[in-house]
Amino acid sequence: MKSYKVMDKIVDNCQKEKLQDFYASSSMYKNGLTVHNDENYFMPFLSFITAFAKKGCSILEIGCGTGYSCSLLTDRGFSVIGTDISQLFLYGPESHFKRHSTCVADCMMLPFIHSSFDIICSAQVIEHIADVELSLMEMIRVVRPGGGSW
Repeated sequence: MKSYKVMDKIVDNCQKEKLQDFYASSSMYKNGLTVHNDENYFMPFLSFITAFAKKGCSILEIGCGTGYSCSLLTDRGFSVIGTDISQLFLYGPESHFKRHSTCVADCMMLPFIHSSFDIICSAQVIEHIADVELSLMEMIRVVRPGGGSW
């Protein structure tokens, strides 16, 4: 079994690759995401973020899917980068990345330098992550001192 070491933790590469393959090719799953493209659906998420984040702060959203929630955060005055493990989700015709940046990224190995963002957030992602502890360690690594992860 292939594995690799990240931040003193061994990660099962086989499990990671299976998740990447599934989300990279799952148009059926992606189509299910678009039913949530409704501001009311994201209102609890948006209310929570806007209650703690200052306008203009930098936000990294992990597992943003088609980016609808990123667009809503951008509309509220935040500087947003959306990430997802699947370029199918990020760059399909249903994507909402007209006014903010996007990046294909695995949340267990984020391609950002330490202390890059004021806020790290995700919604309904944790159940899709192969190694939650490692992902949380990565979020902590890229959030600025005094910032927050939700």
